[in-house]
Amino acid sequence: MLLNFIGCINHDDKNTIHSFKLIDIRFSSPTVAAGTPITVTTIVQSIVSDTVYYEYEFFIKRPTDSIFYNLNRRIQISIDTIQTIVPDCIDSYWKIVCRATTRNQTDSIIKIVRIAQYTIDHHPAYLGTDASCNRCHSIFVQSWQQTAHATTGNRRIFNSNWLTHCNSCHTTGYELNYSNGGYDERPIERFDHVQCESCHGPSEFYGVSFITHQVHQGFIDSKLAIQSCGNCHSQSHLSIYTEWLGSGHARSASVSHILHTLPIVERNQCVGCHIYTESIKKLKYNLNLEYPTDSTRFDGIGCATCHTPHNHSLHQWKDLRHSPDVLCNQCHQSNIDGTPTAYQIPYHPQNDLLSNNIQAIFGHEFFNLPSNTEHSEWSNQCSVCHLYSTPWSYGSIAFTNHQFRPNYLTCKSCHPQATTEFIVERQQPFQDSLSILNHQLEFLKNEGDTLSFEFRQGRWMYWFFSKDGSLGIHNPTWTRHILRSVIMRLDSLIQN
Repeated sequence: MLLNFIGCINHDDKNTIHSFKLIDIRFSSPTVAAGTPITVTTIVQSIVSDTVYYEYEFFIKRPTDSIFYNLNRRIQISIDTIQTIVPDCIDSYWKIVCRATTRNQTDSIIKIVRIAQYTIDHHPAYLGTDASCNRCHSIFVQSWQQTAHATTGNRRIFNSNWLTHCNSCHTTGYELNYSNGGYDERPIERFDHVQCESCHGPSEFYGVSFITHQVHQGFIDSKLAIQSCGNCHSQSHLSIYTEWLGSGHARSASVSHILHTLPIVERNQCVGCHIYTESIKKLKYNLNLEYPTDSTRFDGIGCATCHTPHNHSLHQWKDLRHSPDVLCNQCHQSNIDGTPTAYQIPYHPQNDLLSNNIQAIFGHEFFNLPSNTEHSEWSNQCSVCHLYSTPWSYGSIAFTNHQFRPNYLTCKSCHPQATTEFIVERQQPFQDSLSILNHQLEFLKNEGDTLSFEFRQGRWMYWFFSKDGSLGIHNPTWTRHILRSVIMRLDSLIQN
């Protein structure tokens, strides 16, 4: 049952009324459709014109087959109108009793309302998960029931804004522009919470007719669009989508014009970390990837790449497909098979550096690198720094950091003195070393000395640390040691 009280009367208790009578209980419609809200207003006639404080008591008797049957109760309020009582049983009758009381008198009135069939004007219509998807996809429904989506209706804040601000994201089918049987027309339990149809669309035609697998697949895939998640996960108290728009993940498809020029084998290796649909294949199915032929599919790494709304895996990481580090490492490594060569550019090698993967370093045999360094000992290294967040509280905005930018506050557990300036100061020596290395490479290139091992190794290291992007933070010990050694070797080459 859903009740929202409206229509309060401005009463004055300083005068005494001699007599009053309840004349009628009026409904918003004489015949109410199943699943639609009704407004019940009590009409009072005062024998004396003085104003007085009334206390109203509504009692709603529902049919025994109503899903709200166990919620029968008296509603004691100080207003003459209640909205909404939601009838849900076709061809049944609901009895509504209202009793009004003053200090001197009590009067009661009874009204019966008949519940008729609800008519849907817009198709396809919403059916609800139990009436459609659960018949064939029960395993996904069972998994979905473990997610936060399955209980979103319980987390609405029932204030003056809840109808317009909360229902569209906490229920299924709340679409005011269409009369398609969703929660705005039928605010009953069947359409409460964020169900299958919230993401996949109304299932009327799929649920009641035989259709081809192609149509079914189109129905399922049509709502994989990142904007489908962003419609709700971008509100003032949950700004995930808004933050994501400013992330490198959102821009990952911007290299599609470069991928298009690569040989087909190399191109197909890249799309799993740059194109949305292919990234889902990579993480969910481990399927062969292909370069999309439809340009409209060039979205960046998005929500369903990392998250599964079905929560099918049911592990400790809730709705993530894997643990944070496993997810990040799928793409944030140099992806070089075997021993790297001087001509293989180490794209996005963050995990290789953070986890001390010495085999990913070109010419690693020339360096005496330690096997354990500061940050490699952390568990879930990526999420510790790159997903620093603050929770939502009423009246404030949640910060989920889906821009994936590191925050100095995460450093304070080990570095209590950490500030933004503190981080920049520690990055500056590495920035200076990369600038020196770049000048050395440019000098040797102008001199025509690009074939020596020292030049090729120095160029590779410049690529490696530049594309890592952390300016030494991921692995200060390795970065400091390698850059110092490479610069010294190139100095000797230049002097000779």
